[in-house]
Amino acid sequence: MACRMIAIINARYLIDLFKPEQSILVWPKNLNLSCSYEDLFALNFFDELVETDEQAILPPFEHSEIIVSFSDPLDMGEEKFRYYARQFTPTDLISQKVFTTCSELRLNKSVIGIHIRRTDMVNEEALFTASLNLLKDRIRDILEDHSSQRFFVCSDDKKSEDDLIKEFSPHIVAHQDKEYLIKMNPEAEWRGADVLTDLNLFRSVSHQANALVDLLCLAATDFQLSNSDIPSNGLRCFSAFAKICRAIS
Repeated sequence: MACRMIAIINARYLIDLFKPEQSILVWPKNLNLSCSYEDLFALNFFDELVETDEQAILPPFEHSEIIVSFSDPLDMGEEKFRYYARQFTPTDLISQKVFTTCSELRLNKSVIGIHIRRTDMVNEEALFTASLNLLKDRIRDILEDHSSQRFFVCSDDKKSEDDLIKEFSPHIVAHQDKEYLIKMNPEAEWRGADVLTDLNLFRSVSHQANALVDLLCLAATDFQLSNSDIPSNGLRCFSAFAKICRAIS
């Protein structure tokens, strides 16, 4: 989800450069997002919303050959990127869920946020187990120095959250009032060779809304830890976007 959001923001910037007379948002309603823009965000900024079932996130115009990054902000500068990120205001329903979750779990900047990347970017069990073990070592080191430290963990995989909660209770809390992703084929890996299209999972509107709630709750904490920070463990877009949300909140 977050990598697509970064790409959509990049596309907004490019569209403004080449078509400044109109504020256009292109929303790729496909396997990676699987929901409408208005399922997640309030339509209060854009002159035109273009939803498409294609992978493309740029409308057809004279500069449509430009490749938009799916993982990193373009060289627009940090302040401009934050400006465009601010244009995406969660719906009232999602905002209320974030507020309620943060209140119930007492999430604030004194809590260390943890993101466990599990499904779409982690394919090999050995690599995932190694990255999770390194993450646990970092938690133990922190608790050794700060015995009362609290953590908030989020993941699209309940087993991963439960694993950390069981081992480090009562120091870790999670937002678990949500639907978790499941494999369409339980015997297969989460993804195949093509990371963007060959995904063995089902993403509903509810899944996307839950992911956004998790991301915004993570942004409310002092986010520091992710198994995605382990070398060679795939992209870190969810983690990166949570840090952006924290900076603009």
